[in-house]
Amino acid sequence: MAKWFLRIFAVCAISIFAGTLGISFSKDFFNTMFNVLGIMFSVALGQVLSFSFSSITNEDFVLQHRSQLSKIQNIFIFLFSFSAAFFFLSEKEIPIKNINIVKFSANCFFGCFDIFCLVYFIINFIGLVKLKSEIDDLIRKS
Repeated sequence: MAKWFLRIFAVCAISIFAGTLGISFSKDFFNTMFNVLGIMFSVALGQVLSFSFSSITNEDFVLQHRSQLSKIQNIFIFLFSFSAAFFFLSEKEIPIKNINIVKFSANCFFGCFDIFCLVYFIINFIGLVKLKSEIDDLIRKS
C-alpha cells in the first residue's frame, strides 16, 4: 500500500510541476491515450488469464504466482477504471488551482496519470513475459 501511495504522490508531484511549467494536454492526447490504454488493458488481461499452472507440480510456486497474477489483474482493472473516469472528466473544463507560483491542473494530473498507466502496463508486460518463461522452464525441468 505504501508503494501505491508513493506512486500516486509522484504522479501528483509531476503533474504539479508540469502545470507550473504551463504544460497542458489536448483532447487528442486523451483520446489517443484512452485507445492505447484500452488495447493494452485488453492484451494484459488476456495474458494474465492465459496462464496455466496445470503442468506444474510445485504447489508453493503455483500458489505464489496465482496470487501475484490476481493482484496484477486487480491493479490493471483498477488503473483502467480510473483512466476511463479521467478520460470522461478530461472533457470538462476544470479550473486551475493556484497557490503562489505553484499550479495544480486537473488536465495535467489526468495526462500524467495516463502516462503512468502506460508505463505501468509496459513494465508489467515485461514481468508477465519473464513469468511465462519461468513457468516454461519449470515445466521443461519436470
